[in-house]
Amino acid sequence: MTNKKMSLENVLDAFMTEEPTPRYEALRRWQDRYPEYRRDLAEFYMTWVVQSIQAEYPDQAVIDENKLAARTLSYVMDIAKRRDAPAQKGAVGTMTPFDELILAAVYLLRGQGDDMAIIDKLSAMQGEEASLGAVFESLSRLQHNTYISPWNSDPKTEPDGVSKRYFTVMLAGERALADARVTSRVVADALGEFA
Repeated sequence: MTNKKMSLENVLDAFMTEEPTPRYEALRRWQDRYPEYRRDLAEFYMTWVVQSIQAEYPDQAVIDENKLAARTLSYVMDIAKRRDAPAQKGAVGTMTPFDELILAAVYLLRGQGDDMAIIDKLSAMQGEEASLGAVFESLSRLQHNTYISPWNSDPKTEPDGVSKRYFTVMLAGERALADARVTSRVVADALGEFA
C-alpha cells in the first residue's frame, strides 16, 4: 500500500476510503506511509475535521476554516518539528523504572494527558495510587531529557475555561519506550503492540 509513485490525489482518495472518520492516529500513520505528502495530509486532515464538526453542528456560527486550518497546521507542524528534533547533547540519561512507567502513561494518553490524567493512568498501570510529588518530579526529569514536551491548551477549548498543561512524547521518548518495552514487563504489558 505504500507505493511511493502514488499521486497526492490518489493518496487522499485512499486515506478517505480506508479511514471512516478523521482521527489523529490515522493521520500519523498515513504521514509515515507517505512522508513526501506530510504537510498536504495534515492540511487535508484539518479540513476534514472542520467539515466533520460543521456537519455535526450545522446551526452553529460560521467558522473561518482557512484561519483555523492555518493555525492548526502551524501547531501540528511545530509539534512534528519538536518530535523529530534530535535529543539535546548529553541530555539523554538512564531512566528509572518509575520514569519508564510515567513515559508509557504519557504515550498511552496520546498527547491529551494533563497532570491528573497521567496520575490516573499510572495508578491504573501500577494497581495502586500514584504519588503526586513523585509524578511531578518524573515529568520534570523526562522533560529535561527531551523525552516529553509540554503544551498548554487554549482555555476556550476546556470545559472549565482554564488552560491545562498537556504532555506529548518526543522522538527520543519513543526510542526510550522501545528500549523500556524490552526490559520492563509492566511497560511491555501497558504498551501492548507499540512499534
